[in-house]
Amino acid sequence: MQLKVSDSIIKTTKLQKENNETKDFSFIYCELAEYYLNSNQINKAKAYYKLATKLIKTEDNDTYHYYKKLKSYYLYKDNKPKQALAIAKQILDDAEKQPHTQNVIDAQKLLYQIFKVQKNFVKALEYYNSYNNLEDSIVNIERLNLQNYHHTLPVKKINSQTRKKQTDIVTISKGNNNKLLLFIILIFISFSIFTIVYILLSNKYSKRKEKLQKLYSQNLLSYIDNERKRISKGSS
Repeated sequence: MQLKVSDSIIKTTKLQKENNETKDFSFIYCELAEYYLNSNQINKAKAYYKLATKLIKTEDNDTYHYYKKLKSYYLYKDNKPKQALAIAKQILDDAEKQPHTQNVIDAQKLLYQIFKVQKNFVKALEYYNSYNNLEDSIVNIERLNLQNYHHTLPVKKINSQTRKKQTDIVTISKGNNNKLLLFIILIFISFSIFTIVYILLSNKYSKRKEKLQKLYSQNLLSYIDNERKRISKGSS
């Protein structure tokens, strides 16, 4: 696995050079140097360490902190524990000021390794316990966050279901309101039609009644006039 990682980094670096990419390769060189240090290939590590050193000339470089850890690690691997120790203490001070937990852990691990080589087992144990406690606390925090996340899942589900029900209720309510409005409109239209028909029929009936009354009155007057004439003739 480590070989594949190293080959991938080397291929990426070569490809960038072939494409004339003006990129600072310091981080890549640091990664390669660390890889070979972990593999105990000191000569290869030294070559990439020197390449990184040439590129990192000031502390303003983005890779400087990583390079500083690499430098301490390289000196430790190169059997220069005193120089490595001085830089490792600086790294720990910088990490604690930020604070950056992972950088603190890395620095304490390095100090543990250096003190162990120097046979200062009291200090080595101190840093060993310190970085292990930090790692345990990170694991515990992550576990707690995971548990809290899982605990919130049912609540989120309930909230989601509640929101869905509320949305359904609003939708149903709107549907019912629309149905009620349609029903009212239909009633109004029906009433209007009934009223118009009633008025038309009433007018027709009134005209017919008026016509019949007029006809009846004419017939009655004619009958009375005929009776009057008949009586007059009888008297004569």
